[in-house]
Amino acid sequence: SKVLLDSPKFRCSNEALTIAAMLSVPNVFVRPKDRSQDADRVKREFAHADGDHLTLLNVYHAWLKSGKDPRWCSDMYLNHRSLTSAESV
Repeated sequence: SKVLLDSPKFRCSNEALTIAAMLSVPNVFVRPKDRSQDADRVKREFAHADGDHLTLLNVYHAWLKSGKDPRWCSDMYLNHRSLTSAESV
Protein backbone atom coordinates (compact mmCIF):
# COMPACT_ATOMS: atom_id res chain seq x y z
CA SER A 1 0.00 0.00 0.00
CA LYS A 2 2.93 2.34 0.71
CA VAL A 3 4.11 2.05 -2.90
CA LEU A 4 0.66 2.87 -4.24
CA LEU A 5 0.26 5.84 -1.91
CA ASP A 6 3.68 7.28 -2.72
CA SER A 7 3.68 6.53 -6.46
CA PRO A 8 2.17 9.92 -7.49
CA LYS A 9 5.23 11.66 -6.01
CA PHE A 10 7.42 9.75 -8.47
CA ARG A 11 4.93 9.84 -11.35
CA CYS A 12 4.77 6.07 -11.57
CA SER A 13 1.22 5.32 -10.45
CA ASN A 14 0.34 3.29 -13.54
CA GLU A 15 3.44 1.15 -13.15
CA ALA A 16 2.86 0.64 -9.41
CA LEU A 17 -0.76 -0.37 -10.02
CA THR A 18 0.26 -2.80 -12.76
CA ILE A 19 2.87 -4.44 -10.54
CA ALA A 20 0.39 -4.72 -7.67
CA ALA A 21 -2.13 -6.31 -10.03
CA MET A 22 0.44 -8.76 -11.40
CA LEU A 23 1.36 -9.78 -7.84
CA SER A 24 -2.30 -10.36 -6.95
CA VAL A 25 -2.99 -13.00 -9.62
CA PRO A 26 -1.69 -16.56 -10.01
CA ASN A 27 1.80 -16.91 -11.46
CA VAL A 28 1.89 -15.71 -15.06
CA PHE A 29 4.81 -17.95 -16.00
CA VAL A 30 4.12 -21.45 -17.29
CA ARG A 31 6.93 -24.03 -17.17
CA PRO A 32 6.00 -27.35 -18.82
CA LYS A 33 8.29 -30.15 -17.69
CA ASP A 34 9.00 -31.29 -21.23
CA ARG A 35 9.93 -27.75 -22.36
CA SER A 36 11.42 -26.30 -19.19
CA GLN A 37 14.67 -25.12 -20.77
CA ASP A 38 12.84 -23.28 -23.54
CA ALA A 39 10.43 -21.74 -21.00
CA ASP A 40 13.39 -20.60 -18.88
CA ARG A 41 15.04 -19.05 -21.95
CA VAL A 42 11.90 -17.12 -22.85
CA LYS A 43 11.46 -15.95 -19.25
CA ARG A 44 15.00 -14.55 -19.30
CA GLU A 45 13.98 -12.38 -22.28
CA PHE A 46 11.53 -10.56 -19.99
CA ALA A 47 13.99 -10.31 -17.10
CA HIS A 48 14.93 -6.91 -15.77
CA ALA A 49 18.21 -6.25 -13.99
CA ASP A 50 16.41 -4.45 -11.16
CA GLY A 51 14.31 -7.45 -10.15
CA ASP A 52 11.18 -9.52 -10.42
CA HIS A 53 8.70 -6.67 -10.07
CA LEU A 54 10.02 -4.96 -13.17
CA THR A 55 10.15 -8.32 -14.94
CA LEU A 56 6.41 -8.62 -14.32
CA LEU A 57 5.94 -5.12 -15.68
CA ASN A 58 7.87 -6.12 -18.81
CA VAL A 59 5.62 -9.16 -19.25
CA TYR A 60 2.46 -7.09 -18.91
CA HIS A 61 3.61 -4.47 -21.42
CA ALA A 62 4.70 -7.14 -23.90
CA TRP A 63 1.29 -8.81 -23.55
CA LEU A 64 -0.46 -5.52 -24.29
CA LYS A 65 1.83 -4.98 -27.29
CA SER A 66 0.89 -8.44 -28.58
CA GLY A 67 -2.74 -7.35 -28.67
CA LYS A 68 -3.51 -9.61 -25.68
CA ASP A 69 -3.11 -12.58 -27.98
CA PRO A 70 -3.66 -15.99 -26.30
CA ARG A 71 -1.48 -17.71 -28.93
CA TRP A 72 1.37 -15.32 -28.16
CA CYS A 73 0.98 -16.21 -24.47
CA SER A 74 1.26 -19.87 -25.31
CA ASP A 75 4.40 -19.25 -27.40
CA MET A 76 5.90 -17.19 -24.57
CA TYR A 77 4.96 -19.71 -21.84
CA LEU A 78 2.63 -17.24 -20.14
CA ASN A 79 -0.74 -17.81 -18.53
CA HIS A 80 -3.26 -15.78 -20.54
CA ARG A 81 -5.92 -16.12 -17.85
CA SER A 82 -3.60 -14.64 -15.20
CA LEU A 83 -2.73 -11.71 -17.43
CA THR A 84 -6.40 -11.08 -18.17
CA SER A 85 -7.12 -11.20 -14.43
CA ALA A 86 -4.32 -8.70 -13.76
CA GLU A 87 -5.82 -6.36 -16.33
CA SER A 88 -9.18 -6.58 -14.54
CA VAL A 89 -7.55 -5.74 -11.22
